Amino acid sequence: MPKDAQVELLAMLPYASPRSPVDATAQAVSDLNLLQHCVRVMMARGGYDIFAGILGTGPGSKTYAEPLRQALLEALAGTEGRIRALTMSAPDAVVRRYEADGFLVFEDGSALARALGALVGFRRSFDRPVSRPAPMPRMDLPPGPLSEASAKSVLRQAGIAFADEIVAQDPDAATAAAEALGYPVVVKICSPDIAHKTELGGVAVNLKDAEAVRVASAGILARAAEAVPGARIEGVLVAPMVQGGVETIVGVTRDPVLGPVVMFGLGGIFVEVLKDVTFRAAPFDLAEAHRMIREIRGFPLLQGVRGAAPADIDALAQLLSDLSRFAAAHRDRVVGIDLNPVRVLPAAGGRRAGCADRTGGSMTDTEI
Repeated sequence: MPKDAQVELLAMLPYASPRSPVDATAQAVSDLNLLQHCVRVMMARGGYDIFAGILGTGPGSKTYAEPLRQALLEALAGTEGRIRALTMSAPDAVVRRYEADGFLVFEDGSALARALGALVGFRRSFDRPVSRPAPMPRMDLPPGPLSEASAKSVLRQAGIAFADEIVAQDPDAATAAAEALGYPVVVKICSPDIAHKTELGGVAVNLKDAEAVRVASAGILARAAEAVPGARIEGVLVAPMVQGGVETIVGVTRDPVLGPVVMFGLGGIFVEVLKDVTFRAAPFDLAEAHRMIREIRGFPLLQGVRGAAPADIDALAQLLSDLSRFAAAHRDRVVGIDLNPVRVLPAAGGRRAGCADRTGGSMTDTEI
């Protein structure tokens, strides 16, 4: 609220709050002229595009409802191009009269705040430059669904980086792969028919020697064969046990109206419990990817907290933009992509997708 308007409001009500929101106190209930003056000063001096009145149960009174409505209409005369909103508890007939006068009426103040916040955000979106990322060339995709290894092979061609990993058909080959990659390692079942590996005991993490890899690989292959007898088993996927950084989740779904939509959020309990995620229609450029990253509530974790090094946010934005371009280029083929987790390493380390202890990468396709 401008200073001169605050001075005028305080002159009317020395014990009220003159800032926005303005507390007209209970005196406004008995003196509607006072209420009108407050509203006129606010809208004339403040330059606000939205007026919101928190009215409580006052409009529910038969003797007070109509005088209050008339007082607000007179106070807001000349501001017809601005948004008017109220919270109140009142009979439906009273609410309908306010709505007929152009007011948005909510019973819950939080719902009002969210709705108006969404309008402001929607308006600001028109001020952003149009995102026009360079199109990605189309690839000849194999029919899906794809196993984690096959999906990553496709996405590598789209410029998305993953940790080095090896598909092994048996425990001996898995041991040799672990020796080549270096310990500790993760071993996961690799099958296009098994999307949720952990549920059937198809993932073993932090394996530190050859015997542990051999035992884990044999157990994973046996459990997969028993749990999903008809599944196509490509073997086990052996990958380095990447640790540190911030665990995030990235995915693509195909919306029936918008087409491919990219999801981003913090991984682990943050996505499972807090559902701290955000979405964008594909494709989008790096600037939009950065805005997307900064929308989640957990963004400060990527900036570094309690002495942790800042994560490579630029590399994460590049991943999101590249994935969006890939999804847009193959919108008629790709139904879904799941990269979980994407561990965002400190800025010097770049980023790798799906290389820790969870599902990794997968892709589903319309042909299957």
